[in-house]
Amino acid sequence: MFLIRTAAALLAIVAGVASPPATAQSLPPFDIGSYDPIPGPSPWGPADNAGASNTQTPAKVRDAILRIVTGRTIRLAHTLEAGMPVFPGASPEFALEIFPPMQLGRQMTIAEQIPYAFPIGQLGTQVDALNHFGHLPAADATFDDAVFYNQVSGADLLAGTGPGDAYARLGVDQLKPYFTRGILVDMARHANAGAALTAGEEITAQMLLDVLHAQGLRLSDIQAGDVVVFRTGHGARWHLGAGGVDADGVFHPGYYLDVVPGLGPTFAAPGIGLEVAVLLADRGVAAVGADAPFVEVQPNVVIPDGVPFPVHNHLLAKSGVPLIESMALDEAAEFAAARAAQLAPLPALVRRALNPYVFAFSMDPIPVVGASGSTVAPKAIF
Repeated sequence: MFLIRTAAALLAIVAGVASPPATAQSLPPFDIGSYDPIPGPSPWGPADNAGASNTQTPAKVRDAILRIVTGRTIRLAHTLEAGMPVFPGASPEFALEIFPPMQLGRQMTIAEQIPYAFPIGQLGTQVDALNHFGHLPAADATFDDAVFYNQVSGADLLAGTGPGDAYARLGVDQLKPYFTRGILVDMARHANAGAALTAGEEITAQMLLDVLHAQGLRLSDIQAGDVVVFRTGHGARWHLGAGGVDADGVFHPGYYLDVVPGLGPTFAAPGIGLEVAVLLADRGVAAVGADAPFVEVQPNVVIPDGVPFPVHNHLLAKSGVPLIESMALDEAAEFAAARAAQLAPLPALVRRALNPYVFAFSMDPIPVVGASGSTVAPKAIF
């Protein structure tokens, strides 16, 4: 089976491009001043609610299967447990309420519930749906005027809804199941000498190209329908909790919060900026993820006027590309690096065909009708 997979992957690579990249690529400067934040129509038509998940076709499944060589499967999600970081101010600490055991004849059954009203789209490893962010066309505009993905208005989202009802369009239930190629961009290993990127550090387009080159890849290897995930090293902070001020008034940095020079304590994490968001959307990616709470760099200081979260705007509202936040990528990164070292003695063409930074990726959100996000447990299959 290994030989069959290897031969199939080699044939697929040779049929397209052959030689590995000799040098890192470069791109022209990004002009943020010319950026238009207003969402346009969907390429999949006016009724589209699925966005870039429409790229999840049988052909992408077949492409992904070609990347499975070892069969190693790694979960890319954190566990949900007491003490895990939760979004500051959004909910109490995560906990389970255990029901008393119930006897049914000579059988026992147990059950439990989450006793608080947690925001389902902001809990643990999560995917943002396409109704999570919209753009206001004017400073005095209201929610009804907001423009979401596929030019759906805020009024359209609320159409036919009442207390307890779901948003009418673009909910996480509309995203199609993912089985595609995943591409891991290990920024911590290749851009920062093995150390985590600092809170507030932006991943630039040139950094992306340099790390792809270090991994034996080029920008053209990111294909339509792929999922690109960034390991920044910020995931190591998961065990610190959200961060904040303790009972003695002392601030402690954590997963969500840190002290940023000139700003003081604030939301802070490494991530991509608008430049990379535009680049990836232009490549036709199906989703973008990171081992950080926002995927987007925070604080983001390079922004268009009136758009404080330009990555969310461009990927969700303009491009229909979901964001996968707070991923657990360390185990996958270690496996990919070890596998790359094993392949190092082989000819360049074979290394390229079997590049472990490209793998099969699987994810299916919890289909909560109308919800703006969902807890997920994506997987990498090498």
